[in-house]
Amino acid sequence: MIDRTLTASAIALTGLVACGPTPVATTEVRPVPAVDSSAVRPFVLGETRTVRSTILDQDRVINVSLPAGYSPDSATVYPVIYLLDGSADEDFVHVAGLVGFMSTYALIPPSIVVGIGNVDRRHDFTPTTQNDSDKVWVPNYGGSSDFIRYLAEELVPFVNSHYKVGSQRTLIGQSFGGLLATQLLIEKPELFDTWLLVSPSLWWNEGSMAVRAAEWTQAHRADPETVYIAMANNDDMMVPQVNTFVTSLKTTRSPFRWTHEDFPQETHATILHRAVYSGLEWVAKK
Repeated sequence: MIDRTLTASAIALTGLVACGPTPVATTEVRPVPAVDSSAVRPFVLGETRTVRSTILDQDRVINVSLPAGYSPDSATVYPVIYLLDGSADEDFVHVAGLVGFMSTYALIPPSIVVGIGNVDRRHDFTPTTQNDSDKVWVPNYGGSSDFIRYLAEELVPFVNSHYKVGSQRTLIGQSFGGLLATQLLIEKPELFDTWLLVSPSLWWNEGSMAVRAAEWTQAHRADPETVYIAMANNDDMMVPQVNTFVTSLKTTRSPFRWTHEDFPQETHATILHRAVYSGLEWVAKK
């Protein structure tokens, strides 16, 4: 029994030695071709400027997208779309792309997009408040009046003097940006012609801005304004205040062109892109 076992083991061992290790497949390593640096160039979406604000005592960044064929030497002028929350890592890139797409297919006129970069949006976009919960959530509230002065006295004049702009100006604001845009509509209606208010935070300070907007629309008798209001599916806390504003628009005798659109498929976080497309398309049909 022992001999048979040894013999079988010896045979097995002999077979392993005879066969040897299984050859390992080799992969040919090919040299990586050198990159031709002349074939690589930046993909330019626009330009960025840093401009000192005396009113805010800050350096402020604006991002600017120019329409195809734009030339500073041309006599052609363009509408300007101002975008709150217009930092490069916020909404500038996708909104500028959207405007470029829509103008390519003649849905809107070729336009300059000015993205207004943020420093502290909650401070810049909020007026004062008497609500304790507001103060807890946004301790550094109350900068909107200065920010409105910055827009009216510094930014818009700067853009007017550095770019080929026409007379038509649009402002886009979402959430707190929509709150600020509503305040601008009331206090500086001459600054813009068209207002896209996307999920505006009119609940701020017990809804006082909605009440002001409703009163203002009833009394306004100046140049006609174009107002587009969009709401998402989870904007419940904003609905009563927005409805106050919308009801006033329905009954005003002032020369408003306006519409209100709900986006049940979009949340507060996702609504902006669709709302801007729909809003700009609606505006262009006037």
